[in-house]
Amino acid sequence: FTITGLPIDYTSPPTSVQGLRTHIKHISRTHGKAVWERGSQESEGKWRIPLGAYHAFHAFLNSDPMTTVEGIPPNQLKIASIGRAHLAKDSPTVEKLVTRGVPYGLASALASFQRAGVEFVAEKDGRALIADEMGLGKTVQA
Repeated sequence: FTITGLPIDYTSPPTSVQGLRTHIKHISRTHGKAVWERGSQESEGKWRIPLGAYHAFHAFLNSDPMTTVEGIPPNQLKIASIGRAHLAKDSPTVEKLVTRGVPYGLASALASFQRAGVEFVAEKDGRALIADEMGLGKTVQA
């Protein structure tokens, strides 16, 4: 997720979030790398923080009575978390697909991302939509 500073009023520039560096690094340390992305001005920028650190960092920001935090809506947080978990999974092996009923010749001809697509559809009992870009082998995955 991303943290950006907002103006205190309509005429002032965005507040700096660069001063949160120590806290951000400490909180996100066990969840991955937090990255500062500079803006066009030296004082501008935003933090990209691993999604796994969201709840801890949200609680930290809310602990300051002078801070107002608009959190990520729960449904969007759930979708992002599911997507993150899915990306963290390794592609299934050819042998795993064969145990699911995919012929060996077909399973061995698939690229790793195609095997992941076949595994995804199999996990959903065949009720899924493959929406890869053109030319990536949706037909063979189906």
